[in-house]
This record gives sequence, C-alpha cells and structure tokens, in this order.
Amino acid sequence: MPALIVASVLASKFRFGDNIMLFAVLITGFAIISIVAFGVAYGRVRSSRGLLIVALGLAVAALGLAFVPGIIERVPLRTRNPNVIPAEVVGDIRRTLLIPALIAIVTQWVLVRRGWLRAHGQAGDQGKPWPWITTVVAAIVFLNPLGLVMLSSAIEQSPTDWLARSWLGLSIMLGTALLVMGAIERHLRHRKAARRP
Repeated sequence: MPALIVASVLASKFRFGDNIMLFAVLITGFAIISIVAFGVAYGRVRSSRGLLIVALGLAVAALGLAFVPGIIERVPLRTRNPNVIPAEVVGDIRRTLLIPALIAIVTQWVLVRRGWLRAHGQAGDQGKPWPWITTVVAAIVFLNPLGLVMLSSAIEQSPTDWLARSWLGLSIMLGTALLVMGAIERHLRHRKAARRP
C-alpha cells in the first residue's frame, strides 16, 4: 500500500524507526475504517459524488484526530534514540500519521469511484483522467528528506527558523507549478482518450 511506504519514509526521516510497526498498525487501522466506510457507501450512494462526500468526511476525521489537542500526545512512542523526546516531536508524529492516512483515503476513493462507475454503466463519466505523472513528480518533490523539511518549516513557521518564510514561498511556488502541470496533463490525457475509436 502506498500509504505504508510513505509512512516508512516519514518514520525514517523523523528517526522513528523503532516505532515503524506502531505507525503501520495505526495507519492500517484507519485504512480499514475508511474501507468499511467506502464499502457501506458503495451500495447506498446514488451518484459518484456520494463517494466524494465520504472521502471528504474521512479526510476531515483524519485532520480532526491529528489536530485535536491531546490525541497525538497519547501515541505510545517508544525509542532508544536519546535525541527523540516524545513531548517535543508531536508535529513529526502528526505528519507521520496524517500524510499516509490522507494518501490512503485518496487511493481508495479513486479505486472505489472507478469501480462504482463501471458497475453502474457510467464508465464514460469518469471525467478527465487522473494526472498520474504529476502525482509521482509531487511525491518525489515533497516526500523526500529535503522536501519534508521544507513542508515542516513552511507549515510550522517557527520564529526560530529563519528559513521558514523562504520555505513557505518555495512551497507555494512548487505547489502552484504542480497544479498547473496536473491541469495540463489531465487535459492532454483527456484529448488523447477522446481521439480513441
């Protein structure tokens, strides 16, 4: 599962290697909950938009669990690394859990929606193809040690981080460029698909 791969990368980046199984269990548990939610919705929704609503609801739930005070602090982090102090790495724990959870939701939504459209004879209504090349490029750009440092600094805006504003500006520029790239890729894929007999 892509979410677990990303979790492994994040755990390694934030020096949570001793807790990889803990993160895997928590992320897998959330993924199972989202699978059940999509499974229930699959047989009840009248349009594919219902599945989108479920995906958005799951994303809001994941964000809530990540940012409600006192929840992340309860994660039973164990480490033999003296440089990792649980009380001081709440933000890193949050990212290690939240990013893979959101990736799991998006992946499941894309697959379930495609299956629902085909099952209801609406395969032609899938809209423009997903920009997979842009998605891979975005993962390469942001889900690496330097990219994670950039995102962390841009989001936290710590007064002691003198590069925070620079990272924020660069993140916005890269995000905008990827959005434009994704829009162009979707348009080109749609035109290519429309030309097929």
